[in-house]
This record gives sequence, structure tokens and C-alpha cells, in this order.
Amino acid sequence: MKKLSKQVTVVLIVLGVSALIGGGLIYWMSGQIDEKIQQRDALMEQIGAVDKKGIFPSSANLKTLQDNLKIVRGGLNDLQALVEKNRVLFSEVRLAGADGKSFQGPEPDAWKRMFSTRREDLNKLAADNGVKLPADYDFSFRVYRSINPPREQTLDLGAQLLGVEELGRILFQAKITSLEAIKRAAPEGRKNAALSEDYVAAQLLNGVDGLYKIYPFELDFKCGTEALTHVLNQLAGSDYFFVIRDVAVESGKNTVPTRSQVRAANPGETTDASGTVLSGSTGTEPKKLLVQILGQELINVRIRVDLICWQPAAGQSKK
Repeated sequence: MKKLSKQVTVVLIVLGVSALIGGGLIYWMSGQIDEKIQQRDALMEQIGAVDKKGIFPSSANLKTLQDNLKIVRGGLNDLQALVEKNRVLFSEVRLAGADGKSFQGPEPDAWKRMFSTRREDLNKLAADNGVKLPADYDFSFRVYRSINPPREQTLDLGAQLLGVEELGRILFQAKITSLEAIKRAAPEGRKNAALSEDYVAAQLLNGVDGLYKIYPFELDFKCGTEALTHVLNQLAGSDYFFVIRDVAVESGKNTVPTRSQVRAANPGETTDASGTVLSGSTGTEPKKLLVQILGQELINVRIRVDLICWQPAAGQSKK
């Protein structure tokens, strides 16, 4: 046998080592691949289990999500339509400013005429529905009975006037018994303490990013339970966006029935002031009567409500 040369021997050794390393590498990689396959299979089993429980977005669940999304989008469209309608409601008192971008209220004389007209209309509506009003009532604008408002206040006062008109319409058409007061926040400031009965202890506020403005009101009136239900329903459904903050109700009855009111004295019986049958009196066994204590009496109502006035979008100013 011929002796292999040194170069050939080196080449054979290198090839042997490479084979060993390559085989080990392939063995290691095959183990990693097998581990990944097992992890994948376990994950697919978990997904299958979740899918069977109806949690994973299957085709049926995906359709439900899409249907709900359509409903949400439809609701947003309806809300946008209501916002636009609300903006239009205040166009009478929201006029373009000199710069064509901002807004201002009507001239003081024009506001005063608006107030006089609406005061007369509200008084007539109250009379037609049998609602009692305070004498010579000015619906919280008594301070302007003899003077005109400042021009810089007529925008807020105009929005409040429209709000008072809507509140009065709701109350009178509900046929409340009497209106004690409609109070408003005072953009002009409460300088005259004698007129404090026209004002509610609250401030005008601007909404997020100036999208809307909040005008607080307070309503004090007397009515029956059915009328109160009508008032609350109409406030919630008004295009003027009223938000009810608080409702306080107090029964008009401040006494409870006496014993003599809940039992019928029979012939021959003599009772004292408390309804107790006196000894020695004659008669059959007394009969108890049912007396309705709640549901028919007048109630005193106080409602804190905010008027939401949506501001026009940028570029909607009109002359």
C-alpha cells in the first residue's frame, strides 16, 4: 500500500471534521424545528378551544361586530343631525361679528323687542293652560324691564331668552298648577341684590374645545305627578339639549290622616277628637276606611337643568 501524502491526509481529516460538525448542526436544528412544531400545535389547540367557546372572532362573531359598528355609526350620524338642528335654533340671536369669524348678539333694541314678544306669548300660553304666574312676571329678565342690555351681553342673553321660551312652553303645555320662578345664570353679573330671585347660583361655562356653551337654569313650580312626568319627558326629548342636573320634590301635604279619617263612626257611637270610641257609647263594630295619602296631592318641584348650546363649526359665520 502506498503511503498517503501529507496533503491528502489533511484534506481527509478536514472533510471528516466537517461531516461531524454538519451532522451535529443538522441534529440540533431538527430538534429546534420539532420544538417549534410542537409549540405551533399547542397554540392551534388553544385557538381551537377559544373558537369553540365563541370568543375568537369567527365569521359569525365578525358579522355581529360589523352590525354593531353600523349601529354605532348610525347613532353618531343621528347625533350630528341633532347638533346641527340645535345650532340652527340659535341662529336668530347668533349673528356674525365684524371680523366675519366670531359671533355677536343682536342689537340691544332688537333683543328688547324679542323679549317683549316672547313675554307676551308665554303669558298667553300660561293663561290658555290655566297656569298661575307671579304677578307681572318677567321670566327672570326683570332687570331689563326699563333698560336695554349691554351689546356685549346680548349673545348670551339671547340664548337664555330662547331657553326660557322653551322651558316655559314645556311647563305650560304640561299644565302645571303654578310657576313660582324660572331662574337663570347671570352673564351680566348679579349687581342688584333685589333681583337675586331671578338668578341661580351657577355660572355660564364653555364646553371642551369651545364646542358648546352651558347655560344653567332652575325651575320652581307646583304640579301633580302626571304633569311632572310630562315635564321630565319633554326636557329629555327637547331639541334644545337640556341636561337635568337635579330634581327635588316635596309633597304639598304636610299632615297625616287622623284616626277619625280612616274609620267610619257608626250610628250611636261617640268619639273624641282622635277618633277613639268613648266608653258607654253604642253601635256596631266600626269600619276602617281606605284613604289615599299619595298620588293626588300637589307637589313642590325644583329642577336644576343646563341648556347646551352647540357652537357653530369653524367657517359657518354668516352675515
